[in-house]
Amino acid sequence: MKRTMLFVCCAFALMNGLNAQLRLGLKAGTNLSYFRDISASDESFRRTLLVGPLGGFCMQVPVFKQWYFHSELLYIEKHLGLSYPSLDSERTIEKETLGYVALPVFMEWKWAEKLSCGAGAEFSYAALDFGKRFILHDQAFDVALLGQIRYQFAERMDATFRYTHGLNPSSEVLYADYNGVEVERTQWLLASWQLSLGWWL
Repeated sequence: MKRTMLFVCCAFALMNGLNAQLRLGLKAGTNLSYFRDISASDESFRRTLLVGPLGGFCMQVPVFKQWYFHSELLYIEKHLGLSYPSLDSERTIEKETLGYVALPVFMEWKWAEKLSCGAGAEFSYAALDFGKRFILHDQAFDVALLGQIRYQFAERMDATFRYTHGLNPSSEVLYADYNGVEVERTQWLLASWQLSLGWWL
């Protein structure tokens, strides 16, 4: 009984300490998407860089001295462009918009008064597919490596530059015959550059 009471008291004190140091905030910015072909597909199919919005919530918890744990819940639109030659010798460009629900989790080191860098992982799920072309349902989940630099230019505001590199290949059908049977499939990894502003409550 005494051990149980001691455990409860310690847990309560720890939670109070975390609540006192926990920082919550809002984030909004832009996302520049790029997908890299990792299969031997036709080189005439070109990938283009396209910009989409991002926004959501962020959390920061101090761990040790200049080290902080960060977690975020974001909605990120990743726009993909596919350019290929058409019969009239002009290139046709198709665009795809994917709405991702992302959960970045990373550690951050504050190495200067207003500058910090972080690294970790981003777990995301393609919840919305506006084009119905690229993403298959069994490949909508993605895991990406994350690296970032953050600059605090005001007491409650900062700017973050982040790069993410996907690890889970997604695929699309490039060619299909008249019966709808696929002839060639390409696989690609999704990467993005993100620039955002954060406001801490």
